[in-house]
Amino acid sequence: MALILDAYAVDTGERFTTVAGISLDKTTISDIQKKLGPSKIVVTGDASLYDARISYDIRGGTIQFFQGEMNDGVGVCVTTDRSIKPCSPWPKNAPIPQVNIAGLQLGISEDQFRKVVNRPVQWRGYIATVHFEGRGWIDINGIFYNGRLIQFEIVKTTSDG
Repeated sequence: MALILDAYAVDTGERFTTVAGISLDKTTISDIQKKLGPSKIVVTGDASLYDARISYDIRGGTIQFFQGEMNDGVGVCVTTDRSIKPCSPWPKNAPIPQVNIAGLQLGISEDQFRKVVNRPVQWRGYIATVHFEGRGWIDINGIFYNGRLIQFEIVKTTSDG
């Protein structure tokens, strides 16, 4: 009897957890500010809805790093939206961030998105959600406009169990 493994089961999505040399599960908002320079922290909600974000201008959009009550590490949001305020300039002494995170980048098509994540995608209108499990979980949410990715968010929650 042959053992058949679920190809999705071995993919924990870890390849999506490093951006601009920052490992999302091994840092804090304060650590990022020390590396990239000051950016005003915008805090919303409380308890389970708590969200703290810092934003930096990047070529073609904005990158936000965020921490919430429910995620242990830091999440990231990359968007073409340049109207996010407050938003600090990307530091001149730091390399321009890699906005291509394991193939995930602004402007790719829905088909390219499916190939990059290599997981089942749940669609709610123009929003795509992908879920990975391993030691904790990783969710990727992508927003599409005219069939192209205009924003994506990566959230990782770690687990010690």
